[in-house]
Amino acid sequence: MTAVGAIAGLGLATGTLNWATMGEIVSWWVVAPIVAFWVSGVIGRYFYTRINEWVAISRRETHIWVVDRKSTIPRIRAVEGTDRREITGSLIVVAIGCYMAFSSGASNVANAVAPLVGSGALEFDPETAAGTFTGMEWGVIIAGVAVTIGAFTIARRTLETMGNDITNLPLTAAVIVMTVSATIVTLLSAIGIPVQLVIVATMSIVGLGWGRATRTTTVSDAVRGREETTVSVGALTAEEEGEQAPAIGEEKVEDIPKASELFDPSTTARVILIQNFVPVLATIGAFLTFRFVPIFGL
Repeated sequence: MTAVGAIAGLGLATGTLNWATMGEIVSWWVVAPIVAFWVSGVIGRYFYTRINEWVAISRRETHIWVVDRKSTIPRIRAVEGTDRREITGSLIVVAIGCYMAFSSGASNVANAVAPLVGSGALEFDPETAAGTFTGMEWGVIIAGVAVTIGAFTIARRTLETMGNDITNLPLTAAVIVMTVSATIVTLLSAIGIPVQLVIVATMSIVGLGWGRATRTTTVSDAVRGREETTVSVGALTAEEEGEQAPAIGEEKVEDIPKASELFDPSTTARVILIQNFVPVLATIGAFLTFRFVPIFGL
């Protein structure tokens, strides 16, 4: 969103902004979180407890996998005593993590080098060795390497914030949120729409918690106004992985934890504020720079 805002500011300053394309992008920025909320809400109400019972991934204090260095070529093997369910569960978690990283890269890598590719700055003479790749391919390579460096250097702070400071999601909820948000971002990237993965994932968490909380009442009782359901992300911690939950309408409201037991309100507010403020700041800054600073004036 910051990259798009900066490019939009340049377009405003030079009078070249494509309002139709910008309108389509902003529309999807509004629609995508709403879709994430409702898809996750349906899953939370009708499928979450079943998935939670099915997943039941054990999170033991010891490692599941070890590297065997006894032979010339190191081999990865499961620790003795690890059952098939634990092995399958750990592989599923890793696969979904890779899927989410793929969806993020499909959007963010493109945003990082889009101005360079669009300006032709990465085009090379076809007769040289550098001309083996197109400007777009060079852009993807450069951005991919840069993302890797960032991940191995300063990404730890962001990982800590997103993984622990905002919320401590149960494993089942994390798997569902990652799958839903990654799918939405991947589909939008496929049609050329850059979207913020974190915002989609955040709305997916809220929707999943709300859907889980609504299991305390049936649709007919809700329509008649007999019972009122509040948004409670904490509902995701109502049972442990593998534990069977009561049927819809049979669970008591007092059995659902409050949202504050899962979310850190101050950290969440700080992240949301910055996420919405920075793109606006980027747009204004780019506009003022290209419009009034002589060295950048066009």
